[in-house]
Amino acid sequence: MTGPVSGDAGLDTSETAPGVGVLEYLAGDHGGRIISAMHHDHPYEDPAEADDLHRRVAAETGVYPALYSADFLTGRTVPFRANMIDEVIRQWRNGRLVQIMFHVSPPQYTVEQEVEGGWGTDAAADALPGPNRVYSHLPEDRWAELLRDGTELNANWRRRMDEYAGHLKRLDDAGVTVLLRPFHEMNQHVFWWGGRPGPGGTAGLFRMFRRHLEEEWGLHDIVWVWNIQDLPDDYGHLDGDEKFARYRGLAGGIPEYDANDWDSFNPGADAYDVLSVDFYDDEGYSPRRYEQARRIAERDGKPMIIGETFVLPGPDVLRTQPAWALAMPWGERTWLHNTPDAMAAFYRGSIGAADLPRFVASGPAGR
Repeated sequence: MTGPVSGDAGLDTSETAPGVGVLEYLAGDHGGRIISAMHHDHPYEDPAEADDLHRRVAAETGVYPALYSADFLTGRTVPFRANMIDEVIRQWRNGRLVQIMFHVSPPQYTVEQEVEGGWGTDAAADALPGPNRVYSHLPEDRWAELLRDGTELNANWRRRMDEYAGHLKRLDDAGVTVLLRPFHEMNQHVFWWGGRPGPGGTAGLFRMFRRHLEEEWGLHDIVWVWNIQDLPDDYGHLDGDEKFARYRGLAGGIPEYDANDWDSFNPGADAYDVLSVDFYDDEGYSPRRYEQARRIAERDGKPMIIGETFVLPGPDVLRTQPAWALAMPWGERTWLHNTPDAMAAFYRGSIGAADLPRFVASGPAGR
């Protein structure tokens, strides 16, 4: 593992400093500043490069981001998941917030077959039934089978959940509180898990996963992140969403739905801890999207964060939308969508790793 670089020296995490829980911190007052982050979208074959983007931000802006985001991924990265967990533990021990995402193969594939999977594209030929890719479609009858106890597909998925749980158990044993963001962008139909509103849809899969980790594995030191994307208003409708046309006349295809009805994908206030919204639409950080998120977060009593973005929020956004606790740019493409001056302004004005308090694992008692 590489040694400290600019902004990567860690914090004074001595026991004399008061400790704070992760969820408590996210929900707290940050003095008008937003918490900085970066997603690591590179493979984990080389452990020495597991925080290369964080170190790049630090070298260019002088600020090492406060949150480190990792990903289970699928395909050729599967054999290196242990390296990813090692880096998450290292980041936590150096005083940072940590998150893991969940780009994984469809549920009909085994743990062994995940290594053969891939990301794919959202083109119809890639995303329609069956391929071992993140961009894939699960027919309606198979979806019902997935959520129903006792079916072959449900049993296979439970074995898959056990594989992820084994990695997460390492974090629990190490005293790490991780933000876990499974089945992100639930309202986007190109992922095999997405585009299914209602309690029997993606929200039901989210609840199943949480229940499995808690009841079967005793994992409670997890901050559960529910995620939605800022999709266009006609998304999920045949007459406005070009990509949705792939489901026209398709046996087992999903019916039309309102992707802008975020609450139809809500797993329930008892099932999630943080509301996050991904911003990729041309509308950007509009007041209506902010108010839409704020109403849900306030009603459910949750902090809210910008879960993913290419374009970092500027000073006007941060001034007029103060409820956002954190903003996470999406990996290497951040440099393609922001000028060096904009990146420097964001990171130098935000909460970096050196500004964080000492975190303590919360466990069931802290939740």
